[in-house]
Amino acid sequence: MNISTKGRYAVRIMVRLAMARDTLPQRKQDIAEAEDLSANYIEQIMLRLRAAGLVRSHRGANGGFTLERSAAGISVADILDVMEGPLHISPCLDAPRQCNRTAECVTRPIWQEAGRRLYEYFDSIKLDELARKALEIEAHNTVSFSI
Repeated sequence: MNISTKGRYAVRIMVRLAMARDTLPQRKQDIAEAEDLSANYIEQIMLRLRAAGLVRSHRGANGGFTLERSAAGISVADILDVMEGPLHISPCLDAPRQCNRTAECVTRPIWQEAGRRLYEYFDSIKLDELARKALEIEAHNTVSFSI
C-alpha cells in the first residue's frame, strides 16, 4: 500500500493552512512556492478538498484558501479519505469477489485489522497538532542575526 503524492501533498497543504489560520487566505501561488509544487497541482488538490468541505476558497484581491472548519476537527484520515478513498492494505479487502478464497482465508482478518488500526492512527492525528509542531520547527530553524 502506498499513499500517493497527492495524498501526502494534501496533508502538507492542509497543515500550511492550519498554520496560517488567523491570517489572510493563502494564495495558491504562495502555497506552491512554499511547498515547491506547481500552482496547477495545488489547484487540483484544492478542488477536491473544497468539494469535500475541508477548505474554502475566497475570491478577490485578498483571495486564496482557508480551512472550512477548525484544525482540531480535521484529521489526517479526513484528508486521505478525500484524496485516496478508503485505505485498504490488501486488494482482497477492496474487491473481495476477485478472490475465491475470501470465505476461508485465514489471513484476511489480519489485513482487515491492520487497516482498521492504520485508519484509527491517521484519524487520531489532527491538523492543529501538526500545525503546532510545524510552527515549533519553523521557529527553531529561524536564523537570528544580532550585532
